[in-house]
Amino acid sequence: MKKKIPVILGVIGTVLLAWFLANTYKAHRLYDNNVNTANYTALPVLTEGQFLSQTFTAEEDTIDAIGLKANLNGNYSAAQVTVTLKDTSTGEILAGMTESAADIKPRKVHDFFLGPVADCKGRTLTLEVTQTGSTPSDGAVFYFQGGAGDKERLQVSGTEYDAVLVMRTQTYRFDVERFISVLLAVWFIWIFMWALYRLFSSK
Repeated sequence: MKKKIPVILGVIGTVLLAWFLANTYKAHRLYDNNVNTANYTALPVLTEGQFLSQTFTAEEDTIDAIGLKANLNGNYSAAQVTVTLKDTSTGEILAGMTESAADIKPRKVHDFFLGPVADCKGRTLTLEVTQTGSTPSDGAVFYFQGGAGDKERLQVSGTEYDAVLVMRTQTYRFDVERFISVLLAVWFIWIFMWALYRLFSSK
């Protein structure tokens, strides 16, 4: 029985570790993540009165954040970026926030933490992005991917383009796939080490 205690503790520890790591942010990308990032195109800096509008269908019940690939141009310290999430059919504002462009990390997907916004799954939502304190050469820029496919087309100040924003939704939840993957990976390592131990101890 004493010999089984380390095994039991190891199994319990592995399950707990996998459970801990499986509570994470689950991303759903509107764009095709397999396309080379060199094919993304930067939009001009939004100035007062201009906006981006991207409609999409939510895949999770809650949305905690919206991620947008961004970069910074010129003297961006005065620029403020506002993102607003709306119900497309009713126009109801579900969430929104304003963030300084100085807080955005350049050339990365920057997450705007709006939520959690509940009861989203299956709903058609629209993300709007505006910017104040910017000039055509100073402020944050965002990226799009050409070819909307079966997705809703990107609108820039009301004009439609055959493109989608490089954006993702983020939901903090328990990810079953990640849980199983971590569990199998750790157990494989344990079995491999046990097999090596048996191999060399038998000689």
